[in-house]
Amino acid sequence: MRYLGKSFGVSVRKQRLKLGLSQEKLAFRCGSHRNYIGEIERGEKSPSLHIIFALAEALEMQASDLVRMAEEREMLSRIDSTSNAN
Repeated sequence: MRYLGKSFGVSVRKQRLKLGLSQEKLAFRCGSHRNYIGEIERGEKSPSLHIIFALAEALEMQASDLVRMAEEREMLSRIDSTSNAN
């Protein structure tokens, strides 16, 4: 779980860019502030369940899919860190 916040943030950023949205536009769509979106994307803040659902809706996807993307990135990060340690 070491990279979970960062993994979630990267997943948000990837989907946001795929939709061609700025952080400001995404923040507006989910009723948040642009700075908060940036903090989430950098893994500095952990969003509440309410914000995860709002982000997912604003990113035109299911919350479970957004979390799944983060989970897959987290697993890859763990694999990379263990293979680099050897």
